[in-house]
Amino acid sequence: MKPCLTHLMTAWQKSDGECTETLKCRRLSVILNCPTHTMLQQFLYFLVAEMMCCSNVQGFQHPVTEARVSYREVLCFKMMEVNMEIDKNGFPSDQRNIFLENISLCGMMGYSDFYKPRWYTTIQSWQQQSGCFEVHGKCSKHQTTFGGAALVSFLRFYATNNG
Repeated sequence: MKPCLTHLMTAWQKSDGECTETLKCRRLSVILNCPTHTMLQQFLYFLVAEMMCCSNVQGFQHPVTEARVSYREVLCFKMMEVNMEIDKNGFPSDQRNIFLENISLCGMMGYSDFYKPRWYTTIQSWQQQSGCFEVHGKCSKHQTTFGGAALVSFLRFYATNNG
């Protein structure tokens, strides 16, 4: 999916705002039941397409009813399933990154189900006194970015929804 995202942005820049999508990318962008990392990349692909006003890059189509379904709804629903499973398994350290990414992206897009008070407390417990979120005992810029984004999105949600 990363090459597809790159292609989408590059083609848009070169054509003064017209979005082009390859058939391969179109197929990859709508595969359901893919690995969690790919799901996140699909989410980013559609989010960037929407932000660039790419009306020809469309969301998912329901396989039975053929009704248009928002990519956000489909992917955030699946991302919530992943987060619930991570929670059920006790937040294994090798799955915390995807947990934080899912909260950061779907939460900031308005999916309030991601704002569970227990998850906020859990995320806070992962943050080191220095502010870092560690991976294998070392401060991870990537995990710190998404850990910070998740915490900020929690605070924003609770501040605007009166706790």
